[in-house]
Amino acid sequence: MLVLLIIGFMASVALTSMSLALKDLSTSYLRYWARKGDVTSKSLYPLKSRGSAVLLTIELCRAIVVSGTLVLLASQLWNVFAWLIGAVILFAVFIVLGELFLKPLGIRLLVLFNSWLLGLSQILKFITNPLGRVFDRFLAEQPIIMTRSELTHNLASISPSDTDLSADELRILKHALSFGEKTVHDIMTPRSVVTSVKEDEVVSPLLLDELHKSGHSRFPVMSSNQEHALGLLYLRDLLEHKDHIKVSELMHSPIHYVNEDRELDHVLQAFLRTKQHMFLVVNGFAEVVGLVTIEDVVEQVLGKPIIDEFDKYDSMRDVADAKAKVVREQIKVVE
Repeated sequence: MLVLLIIGFMASVALTSMSLALKDLSTSYLRYWARKGDVTSKSLYPLKSRGSAVLLTIELCRAIVVSGTLVLLASQLWNVFAWLIGAVILFAVFIVLGELFLKPLGIRLLVLFNSWLLGLSQILKFITNPLGRVFDRFLAEQPIIMTRSELTHNLASISPSDTDLSADELRILKHALSFGEKTVHDIMTPRSVVTSVKEDEVVSPLLLDELHKSGHSRFPVMSSNQEHALGLLYLRDLLEHKDHIKVSELMHSPIHYVNEDRELDHVLQAFLRTKQHMFLVVNGFAEVVGLVTIEDVVEQVLGKPIIDEFDKYDSMRDVADAKAKVVREQIKVVE
């Protein structure tokens, strides 16, 4: 009798572990890794893909084994005492050991008894299939809905070794999630370090050399008093024309503006719609405070600066901050 009790208890633990493990598995996860050739996923996917039929087969077997074990225990001890012992055992199995030991054990048992469970589920299909359809309808696996912050937090803890994504792909994913939260003000080049030309300047080798050294190909054209933007000057236009011609005769207009508070996804759509590569940035008072390029926007998705052979600085914002710091120090000295 003691042997039967031990066998019943061990069978109850095994069936419980398989039930817990099967409930916790994701169909889409198993399908993905099964296609990738993972041996364990290939064994488990057929069990999970049948919906609740296999799970109900395990639950029916568990109900029979647990009930039989408790009845056998009750026949050997006082009735109340037997049920008390059974309750303590069930609490230990289902609550205490469930998360720590039974799920990993259940995975191994599901793989080991894969064919047996599928065969038994087929035999009991007159019961498990109708009940399984009811369970699948009301207790179907719900899609995982995550907020931006939750997804960002989860990605932060993932390394390339945890997935088949490369380090570059993970970096782009992380920065793409924060893309919608950033505004033009966060990425623009401040006006203090913007290279611009005046409308009445005359094209000359000296001007061409200065503009070429800046590392840019497009320049805002400002009025003589530097208060208003009138257009854009392209470096290529200077190469195609002779000297001693005014900048105002070569500039392109109209110029496009964007508010510094606009989101980056809005600016990206604006770049694509207008087929422009540069916008001047204005504040709430319609004052020009900087400029933003499509390159600046793309850098936010890539998560790294796009540096070419003409760039003297990795970040013009850092240059602007350094200049502002010097000015603040000079103001302190004067005061």
